Amino acid sequence: METDWEQVRKAIQFAHELKAITNDYTLPETFTTAMAENPQAIEKVRETVQELIQLKEQMSSSYKWVKQLFDASENFDQQDLLQVAERFQNCFNQKVLLEEWIDYRNNREACRQIGLTSYLEILEAQRLEADKITPVYLKRFYRLWLDAFMSDFPAVNAFRRKTHEETIAAFKRLDKRQQTIAQSRVKCSLIDHLPDFNSFTSSLDEVGVLKRELNKQRKLLPLRKLFNQIPHLLTTLKPCCMMSPLSVSVFLEARNYEFDLVIFDEASQVCTENAIGAIMRGKQVVIVGDSKQLPPTNFFAATLTDADYATDEEADDTGAYESILDEALNVLPERSLKWHYRSRHEHLIAFSNAKIYNNSLITFPSRHTKVPNFGVEYIHVQEGIYDRAGKRHNLAEARKVADLVFEHFRQYPNRSLGIVTFSEAQQHAIELAIEKRKLANSHYDPFFSEEREEPFFIKNLENVQGDERDTIIFSIGYAKDTNGMMYMNFGPLNRPGGERRLNVAITRAKYNVKLVGSIVPDNIDTSRTTAEGVKLLRQYIQFARDGETALTGEITEPIGVQLDSPFEESVYDFLTAKGYPVATQVGCSGFRIDMAIKHPERQGTFVLGIECDGATYHSSRTARERD
Repeated sequence: METDWEQVRKAIQFAHELKAITNDYTLPETFTTAMAENPQAIEKVRETVQELIQLKEQMSSSYKWVKQLFDASENFDQQDLLQVAERFQNCFNQKVLLEEWIDYRNNREACRQIGLTSYLEILEAQRLEADKITPVYLKRFYRLWLDAFMSDFPAVNAFRRKTHEETIAAFKRLDKRQQTIAQSRVKCSLIDHLPDFNSFTSSLDEVGVLKRELNKQRKLLPLRKLFNQIPHLLTTLKPCCMMSPLSVSVFLEARNYEFDLVIFDEASQVCTENAIGAIMRGKQVVIVGDSKQLPPTNFFAATLTDADYATDEEADDTGAYESILDEALNVLPERSLKWHYRSRHEHLIAFSNAKIYNNSLITFPSRHTKVPNFGVEYIHVQEGIYDRAGKRHNLAEARKVADLVFEHFRQYPNRSLGIVTFSEAQQHAIELAIEKRKLANSHYDPFFSEEREEPFFIKNLENVQGDERDTIIFSIGYAKDTNGMMYMNFGPLNRPGGERRLNVAITRAKYNVKLVGSIVPDNIDTSRTTAEGVKLLRQYIQFARDGETALTGEITEPIGVQLDSPFEESVYDFLTAKGYPVATQVGCSGFRIDMAIKHPERQGTFVLGIECDGATYHSSRTARERD
């Protein structure tokens, strides 16, 4: 009844803790036995305990002061003494960081007061890098903001990439289909208005007149008289008549024919006096042409004299303009067509766009920059000699062109081909060189058939306007003569408007221009000529040889990085960080690809184009242009 149970409990607790210590530290049994049986050792331990208690009491106030400098969450009393000592020592050694630590603590407390405690705990637990703390917060903030407000914008909330791409694909498909349907709809409308040729008619009405002429074997009416008698029937049967301006005047009486619309194509080659007759027969007129291309052929025109120049007293400008296009530019509203539809490679039009059209055309970049059989190439014939005193041709160059023709049909049998020369003499030389090879290789005859959709041709500068082919081989012909002299005579290029003739010739190709010449740019001394066509030829040879770097200020890949938005910057930084070679703003005109990745192995080729829906996308006016 007199047992001190509290003392018993303490003894049992002590034994329990001692047992745990011996288990943790696995004290040797000899040590345990010695300590239990040796009174001197027990006394020594008691003294040591007293010393420790005194040390603890001595440092207690300092320890409490230091401990209160830290958060209660540190709980130093439950930590290993050596770890606590090491922590304090580190703090002492890094006192230089104390100011930053105080700022951090103050900022952390300010963040906690505005409700960012959970965010801070995650940051500290994951030890996030300092420069990422704000971006991570903003990303999370904007994500939550989007979740809260997205429902107010159904079009954005319902946006899915796959659905959008399917819509674009459907638009492309339906856009092409509606063009076909529109053609059928026009045909249907026209057929519905056709007269019934099986109905009863008199010989005096227009259907009767035409039926009589169809059944005649002789004494047929001249076309002008026939058309004069059936003006309404003719426009019903043929609501669209394609005729030359002179044919309109010859066959259609002005008093009987009035068209809703008259359209002139290639108007730069139509003289004003020839166009007037057709204009008189229309309610509206559209005059289409390129003032930078060939003017009307003037082989039979009179040479200008002093009397042809207006004086102060005489302001009549009759004959002052070359074509109806030039006349129209002064009096009619003008609209420029910006898209260049023909070229499948931007370099085919880049030179003319920069030098002729003041970069006003919109063209679309190719994934190839400088590779064989795409874009513009220069093929130098070192042994080429211009036979100035004889037949005025370049045989070595003609033979090289013939080689290229047969090489083309071997490599690209499905590509159409045309040859343009500076002179008729060079044209005939190339024709003979090709004929010789055709005789020895008859299996190539189908490639020269006139029945092909785009048959092979050889033409000179004067008559190539309006033609187009997949590949154009352009033979210069002019070079140093047998004495090594280089004259600045390049035939049609030396005439006024020679630059327009060159512009026509170099813009005929869809895929590839092979410029064949026996000279280099330095052979053309522009100080010895005033002809703009010759100067432009020198620049074009340099462009064909050196690529886009020859166009000052019109480089395909701009020097330095050009980005339109922070989003583009993030895409660019990510790709470059992954080691990809990225070019920005790729292109030669107003339309440029935001970014393109170069092929790691094929020099001059891009493997991937990236559009970021930035300024270029926003500025596009039509769905076709954007998507």
